[in-house]
Amino acid sequence: MLVVVCLLVWTLPVSMASSPSSWAVDEIEQARVRLLYEVPEGTNYQSNITRTAFAAMVFDIYVGNLLPGVEYVPPAGELRGRAVVDGYSLYDFADAVGKAPATTMRALGIMFGYNDRFNGNSNITRQEVATILARIADCMDFPFEPWEPTFDDSHLLPDWARDGVGSVEWSGIMNGRGNNMFDGTGNLTVEEAVVIMVRLMDYVREEMLTYYEFSETYEEDLVWESGG
Repeated sequence: MLVVVCLLVWTLPVSMASSPSSWAVDEIEQARVRLLYEVPEGTNYQSNITRTAFAAMVFDIYVGNLLPGVEYVPPAGELRGRAVVDGYSLYDFADAVGKAPATTMRALGIMFGYNDRFNGNSNITRQEVATILARIADCMDFPFEPWEPTFDDSHLLPDWARDGVGSVEWSGIMNGRGNNMFDGTGNLTVEEAVVIMVRLMDYVREEMLTYYEFSETYEEDLVWESGG
């Protein structure tokens, strides 16, 4: 059984090029080697990623790759069938009509807009991303464990974000930004986005192996392969 991963393409900030931070180097290299995503030359790794770029990343990895790769999971297969229809016809944002990443994220109940607009050019906050990741795990039928966040600034989190932040802390997919501070209202950066997607793929892969009790042979077959 293969998890097929396509190369991601979207526009990232290319001004003031920088090198990835030391904590992100290994997973950014994994993203390249495993053909998840190769950061374009000249990218500013520490720049903020927009809502459109993040939606495209989630769409390509989650909808475009994870769901087809686990079609033997009935809930995921059925969910994808509805998303394709609803994403293009019933759930268009006023400012994103016909744009598959934005509309499908809404159809899946993963990513929403504000006042019926996707606001794709706006930045996306870390607490928003934590909530989105928890929704992805739920849709995959591999939910994160409930966890009360232990960051020193957890008291600043809005009620709607607490469960998501606690869940990504439990899973290890998102960490703090130093001094045990999550910085929920801080904007997600390009390098954080790439690292998070690598960790999410690893989480889903391990959950699949555990849930289906794959033998070593099956585990060897579950490889990361480019879909073109």
